[in-house]
Amino acid sequence: PGLGEADEYPAHPVTLSAFQIDRTEVMLGHYWQCAIVGACAAPHSETVRFNHHYVNDPSFDNYPVVGIPWEEARNYCAWQGKRLPTEAEWEMAAGWNDELGAKFAWPWGSDPTAGEGNVGNSSAEQPVEVASFPDDKSPAGLMDMAGNVNEWVFDWYKVDYYSTSNDTNPKGPTHRRGEGTGRVVRGGSFQNPIEQARTTNRESQLPNYGYPTIGFRCAKSVN
Repeated sequence: PGLGEADEYPAHPVTLSAFQIDRTEVMLGHYWQCAIVGACAAPHSETVRFNHHYVNDPSFDNYPVVGIPWEEARNYCAWQGKRLPTEAEWEMAAGWNDELGAKFAWPWGSDPTAGEGNVGNSSAEQPVEVASFPDDKSPAGLMDMAGNVNEWVFDWYKVDYYSTSNDTNPKGPTHRRGEGTGRVVRGGSFQNPIEQARTTNRESQLPNYGYPTIGFRCAKSVN
């Protein structure tokens, strides 16, 4: 109450099948391995306005890849034998504490001042090496779910999707008129205030453009 935006309501229970998800955001060095063999498009320096050397300098290999359109993020995950996580999978991995049976508003808990990430007042104002902020760790052990860079997920975006979504393995609306527009982006970035780094916060971006604040991580269904 007082924090959630219109597209985060109504709150509702969701059941998910078992899945695995990357502990960190996909790193630049790993993405280049995909680009070198032609399975992914190379990142473009003009989309990374904070540092035009970022995409081509090996000293940034352990930093998150950014400037990648949604389709190329999907291509990378497929090259790894994985896929982009659904919005529901991402949210569970970011904030669900299985021991407490509770959902956290931020990966470290429900007090925004109890931890720090590359977001808000503790931001480095550009991406940093993955897992540089030990506080920014979800109950499931995932790093940088609050800060560093925003992350593409699988779903198309619809502002009132939660009022009609399935309660088991939801995968977002279709891309028909009146349904989904833009792809969902989750998590905060180095440019966001801490309030936008909540585990429930949802945003939408055009999928055919690479943004300097958006990266991704991959997931995989398991038996």
